Amino acid sequence: MFSPPSTPNTLWTNLALTFILLLLILWAVLYLWPDPKTARKIKNKMTWHLVTTIEKESIDKETRLENLKIRDWNPFIKKETITEDPTYGDVLRHRPHIRFKTKSPVQKWGEELISDFSYQDGDTWSMDDPAFDWNGDPENAEPGKRLNSVIHIVPSDKDYSFTTTEIWHYRLCNKRQLKEEGENHEHTGMCELINSIKHVTWHIRKG
Repeated sequence: MFSPPSTPNTLWTNLALTFILLLLILWAVLYLWPDPKTARKIKNKMTWHLVTTIEKESIDKETRLENLKIRDWNPFIKKETITEDPTYGDVLRHRPHIRFKTKSPVQKWGEELISDFSYQDGDTWSMDDPAFDWNGDPENAEPGKRLNSVIHIVPSDKDYSFTTTEIWHYRLCNKRQLKEEGENHEHTGMCELINSIKHVTWHIRKG
C-alpha cells in the first residue's frame, strides 16, 4: 500500500538543500571577490582617464582674532593657566596639543569659542573632536554649524592675530581635456566635484 512522504521529512530536506545552497553562494562570493590590491587596480582602470585637480577659492576677507587665549589645565593641582594674546612662539611651545579660546565678531551670544587642536605636520593642525569643537573659523561660529575644515597656523606679518580663508575644491577632470586646454581649462560640468574643504589660516602675531 502506497503512503505519501511525511511532511516533517520534506521540510528538513528543503532546509538542508537551502543551507547547502547558501554555503555554495558564500563560497563563490569569497572566492571571486577581489582582494584590496586587485580591487584598487580595477578602480584605477575604470578611472584611468581622470585626474584629481584642486581649485583654490580665496575669500577676500580678513577676520581679526579677538581676545585670543591659550588655556593650560593642570589636572594634578586642578589649576588653569591662561596665556592672553599669545605669540607664535607660545603656540610652538604648546605643540603638539593646544587649546584656544577666542571671541568671534560674528557672535551674538557673547560666549568664548573653545577648540582643542593637535599638531599634524608643517603648519597644519587638526581638531581633536570635530563633532563638538568649534571648527576654527571665526566666520562660522554659529552653534551646530559644522563644516569640513583644516586649520593652518603661521606667524603674522602684522602686529595682531587674524585669520584668512580659502576653499579648496577637489574635482575629477579628464586628463586629455586638461592637457589640451592647459591654463585655459575651466571647471565646467565635465569635471565632477568630489569634495570642498575650508582651509582657515590663523596668522598669530610674532610678539
